[in-house]
Amino acid sequence: MKQQYQKTFAVRTIPALVAAFMAGGACSALAQTGGAALEEIVVTAQKQSERLQDVPISIQAFSSRALENANVTSMLDMRSLAPSVEIKSYPASSEDLQVQMRGIPSQAMNIFIDVATPIHIDGVYIARGSGMNLTVADLESVEILKGPQGTLYGRNAISGAINLKTARPSQDFGFSQNITIGNYGKLVSKTSLNVPLTETLAAKIAYVHDERDGFIRDSNGSGKNWGDRKADAGRFDLRWKPSNTVTVDYGYDWAKTRYISNVNQCLNQLSPIEPVAPVALAYTADPGLCSSQRLSSLPMPHNANITMAPESGVENTGHNLTVEWAMNDTTTFRSITGYRSLRNNYYWGVLPGNTTVMSDAAINFPGNVYLPNGLGGVFGPVSSAGLQMGAKLHQVHDDYLSQEFVLIGRPSPYFKYTTGFYYFDEKGTISESAGQSLIANLAGGGVTVGGVSPMTLISTFNGEAGKAHNSSWAMFGQFTWTPDILSRKLDITPGIRYTRDKREASVYYGGGDIYLSTPYGLPAGALTNFGVTSAMPAGLLWLPGATPARIGAPGAPASGSNTFSKTSPSLTVQYRFTEDMQAYAKVAKGYRSGGFNDQAANGANFAKGYGPETLTSTELGFKGEFLDRKLRTNLAVFQSKYTDQQMTIAGNALRVYDVVNAGKSTYKGFELDVAASITNALRVGLNFSQVKFNYDKIVDQGVDVTQFFHYLPAKNTYSATLDYAFGKIGPGRLNWHLDYAHVDKASTNVSDLYTISGGTATLVSRLDPTNYTTPAYGLWNTRLSMAGIPVGPGSNGDLTVGLWIKNVTDKKYPAYVIDYGKFGTPFGAASTWGEPRTYGVDLTYRF
Repeated sequence: MKQQYQKTFAVRTIPALVAAFMAGGACSALAQTGGAALEEIVVTAQKQSERLQDVPISIQAFSSRALENANVTSMLDMRSLAPSVEIKSYPASSEDLQVQMRGIPSQAMNIFIDVATPIHIDGVYIARGSGMNLTVADLESVEILKGPQGTLYGRNAISGAINLKTARPSQDFGFSQNITIGNYGKLVSKTSLNVPLTETLAAKIAYVHDERDGFIRDSNGSGKNWGDRKADAGRFDLRWKPSNTVTVDYGYDWAKTRYISNVNQCLNQLSPIEPVAPVALAYTADPGLCSSQRLSSLPMPHNANITMAPESGVENTGHNLTVEWAMNDTTTFRSITGYRSLRNNYYWGVLPGNTTVMSDAAINFPGNVYLPNGLGGVFGPVSSAGLQMGAKLHQVHDDYLSQEFVLIGRPSPYFKYTTGFYYFDEKGTISESAGQSLIANLAGGGVTVGGVSPMTLISTFNGEAGKAHNSSWAMFGQFTWTPDILSRKLDITPGIRYTRDKREASVYYGGGDIYLSTPYGLPAGALTNFGVTSAMPAGLLWLPGATPARIGAPGAPASGSNTFSKTSPSLTVQYRFTEDMQAYAKVAKGYRSGGFNDQAANGANFAKGYGPETLTSTELGFKGEFLDRKLRTNLAVFQSKYTDQQMTIAGNALRVYDVVNAGKSTYKGFELDVAASITNALRVGLNFSQVKFNYDKIVDQGVDVTQFFHYLPAKNTYSATLDYAFGKIGPGRLNWHLDYAHVDKASTNVSDLYTISGGTATLVSRLDPTNYTTPAYGLWNTRLSMAGIPVGPGSNGDLTVGLWIKNVTDKKYPAYVIDYGKFGTPFGAASTWGEPRTYGVDLTYRF
């Protein structure tokens, strides 16, 4: 049932802790503890270094120490840092990521669709969600900016932006080495060396090796696990300061990952007759097909005939050249040039039960293959080898160049500005080899013969090839004016960005076939719906075109070209009550470019593409530090309204859907960040986010179909941290870190199956909410470390030894539930499962 939401823009419940802090009720007890002041956090959210508390943006920032406590080495590891920012592995390919902020989803796994939450490394935009789980060497800090960031960051920053900063070379010699060993074969080695070459030139080299075994065993005895991962990443950086006013930074990074995708496990089976299923699938599935419990070993169907797919691999490389020139005391010019390359070659993870799989595994069904003669019941043998098909390979190759020029100035104490120009050019290709995509063991009435179902369905797709050329340029600027009123405590900051995007794309989709394997034969009339009336001998029946050919025909691929432009304004009004307390109000428009959909129902729909979507965000915020900076409280309340929302409207066949600008919707909620230094030794933190969502209107073919669409972002997400410094114990300083993170239940954007006729929409089949809803879960993590142990010549080095546990309680939770039932498969929900309890020890030496 569609969840109902209130229409008022208000926060009904804000934790009493905040009210107490604001009123001072909790202050006296806190003040008596004499805690040390919280450290000052400096961010570059507005293209220049500023105190986090001075920036009128809802933002979270994490230092290298916080990243170390959370054992962050890859993008996916960062999901534990800010639960209000959901980072999930794509169900089919575990190195492809979906990043979601303030409930706004980002379905962008290929070259035709742009992300909604862009990620930047040292100011360079990462264009694709495909292969985004890159391992980053020598990561210094992470900044998470919430809400539209279109003025300064552009490129589809409709829900927010994530900025990764790597450590730059310095004039001080430095060396560090980290070794981490844990269960499930966990092994991480991180090496960093900083060398001053001359008085003006310094270099830094960093390398990371990160490997672990998967959590699901292969029952076929291959010696591999689903989820196996080995990653290597490196960086080379140069910093040249030819004068006091010029800094030149060059960085080269690469990351290569070899992996076997995490497995999708079948959770439940459908009722005996699925009302929207193709006729061939209107059978009952074998009993015991699925399990709602996390399994440690998943049997492949027909073990002798199906084997695990080969290892997948993804490689990212990037060049970054940043030149900063302090033209005078009040003006700075910056140039950021980036070039990045992606090579992603992957096989889908399977979706196993005892007899059902949706994968790119290799198959070999023995026996004769029979070709129907006009589907009239006359068959002739085609091959005695049976059906043999290798694992299906998916490839994404992408290269893109970006250039940004920024001018930052402060000509007077009452006026400052940031303005610039941005250019982006991308060329990419995708391909998908022919192979099987669905195997389903279909048993009429649950009957088996010799333990084998009388009929097995095999669905194949004959491949895909596509390419895209995306280019974009933008001009942007914002200025802050401090008028001579209200004791100059008021700042007014208007901003604007003009963006022009051009997209060209083409694709060929080869269609597919259906095979029905009958190892024991079927009686006359069993396949009447397929035009087969006579008895069918044992073997394989080929039903050509049972999955209709889509997108294009051989030699005639579908293609399209679109140009979009948008002006995105913003306005921020900020009032500083004191040096440590400020409030702000902000209105901003977000913009995400249109694109093309390679899963469209036909070539005409692909060629037409879809247009941009826009979002208008209104935000009220408060930031304050109290008790001599022993307490920090930041609160943001927001409402975001979509227009021309890019909506996925699914068809009644597997992998067929259209994306249209059909939607209007509203997100609203609040975000609270609290940090407190209780004593000199004890610090605590709380992060709480609430998001409510409602579809306002969705129109398909001129008909209101809002009632058929469902989406549930995680309503409440929160985390709490505790850090305690025991002080000097033995050879070093003992520190303890503990954190807990909770995520409410959530679902993907899905729709019921409906038809439109005569201007009326009619429900065909209602989705079962349990088949697409990921349950709520909460995780505990902890780390105990002994730091500052003097080691090395002259005791100039220090050693840190840490013991850590992730998912302390071994919580078993589905991490991403998806619904396949609407496509006629004999199972409903499937899921990737979250990681079990992991633990280990790390040693870090710094000199």
